[in-house]
Amino acid sequence: MTNEKNNTSDHLANERTFLAWLRTSVALMGFGFILVKFSLFLNRLPC
Repeated sequence: MTNEKNNTSDHLANERTFLAWLRTSVALMGFGFILVKFSLFLNRLPC
């Protein structure tokens, strides 16, 4: 019983870590997208 509980706890902890990495990567991709859009906006401004 204890071993099964530990395995479940470890699995849930691994899943939380994976989801945190996934959330971070999506946020970084979004930030990169915003940077690209902003640079395109700056290139269109008359100097």
